[in-house]
Amino acid sequence: MTMRARTLSILALLLMSLTAAAQESDFAVKQSFENRILEIKKAIDGATSVATLDSIKTDITKLEGDFGGKREFLDRSLYPHTYDEALTELKDIHLITYDRVYLIQTQGIRLSDLQAQLTAMSLQIDTLTNEKNRLFAELAQSKKTQSELREVARRLNSSLDAKDRLIFAMTDSIFLPYGKDLNQASEMQKEAVGKKLAQANVLTRVNEIATDNIRFLESTQLQPKDYANLIDQHEQFATKWNGLREKMVAVALPPSARPVSATKTKGGVPVVTTAAPQPGAQVDSVVNAWNLKLQESLMASIGKEFTTNGIALQPFNDARTFSQSVRAYIATLKTSGQDPTVFVDKVWKERIDREWRDVLSKESMLGKAEYAALDQLVSELHAEQVGGQFYLYVVLVLALVVAIWWFFFRKPRGGKAEKSE
Repeated sequence: MTMRARTLSILALLLMSLTAAAQESDFAVKQSFENRILEIKKAIDGATSVATLDSIKTDITKLEGDFGGKREFLDRSLYPHTYDEALTELKDIHLITYDRVYLIQTQGIRLSDLQAQLTAMSLQIDTLTNEKNRLFAELAQSKKTQSELREVARRLNSSLDAKDRLIFAMTDSIFLPYGKDLNQASEMQKEAVGKKLAQANVLTRVNEIATDNIRFLESTQLQPKDYANLIDQHEQFATKWNGLREKMVAVALPPSARPVSATKTKGGVPVVTTAAPQPGAQVDSVVNAWNLKLQESLMASIGKEFTTNGIALQPFNDARTFSQSVRAYIATLKTSGQDPTVFVDKVWKERIDREWRDVLSKESMLGKAEYAALDQLVSELHAEQVGGQFYLYVVLVLALVVAIWWFFFRKPRGGKAEKSE
């Protein structure tokens, strides 16, 4: 064998050994990854305490760090599955087990019982959603009479209110087992709550309720008495949402994206870092839009009471500017001497005080004190009118009495002279 042939033979053997070693190394990586996942799964299945599961969480984090650099190879070797899918499945198994062990240890609650309760609530919400869609469709039909449309609107409003209460009841059920202060909860507990919120689609459902109420205002002819109930519904919704927002946001985000208070310096100047967009921001925006739409509809309806009777108030868009407009108009009537009868009797007494007093007297609107003050100003305007008319009547009556006296009782001076002759 020549030197050239011997060299080629040695190189071929070396290449084959390197290829075999590489293949063996790749096989070892894949086998090591799969074996460690199996070991962790067995440990999860046998865990009976939160402390043990906290330790297993560390093992999962270490596994992720050890094999993260081999992601592309594992994606190919694990086909049709991927590295990320294998880790996600492992984390889900760990989280479900953690949740079950935690609830049994701290609350004596079976996870299956809680899940069954949430599933039942979800079905009820879905049923109400279907009913809502049907009623909106009925409301859009032009063939119905006015009384039929009023009945559909009433049922639709009741359906929206029931769905509102049910969604927040479901949310309370999710949070209740984990205590009132989630700041004291572990990351695993927060993650478990966040997963339940995502599965129940809570944020989307809450957002949908606010959106449906805006749609209701846009598609319904409302009466004065309707607005008091609608304002109560919005206030109750906003209060419940504000109470739940912080907890919902805290668990809806992954730990790395949760808001943190941090101040950095750049060139000696403090710079406050901005938090990531919050999942509740969209709900905040829609709840605010709901309130604006409600105020717009309410004030437009009140404004029609004046314009249809030829009374032009200064433009107003909320309770505060409404009060300013009424006060300004009363002042104009006093200084101009115009007849206030239409404003006082036909608009204020017959319409505003009779139909709109309940809603305008709410503390979120004018409040009882401010409404009473406005009503007093209107009453004084009426009193001034009645007082002026009274004095005019007195003068006319006195003039009539004098005229009668003059005509019947006063004798001409020349009468006696004519009689003596």
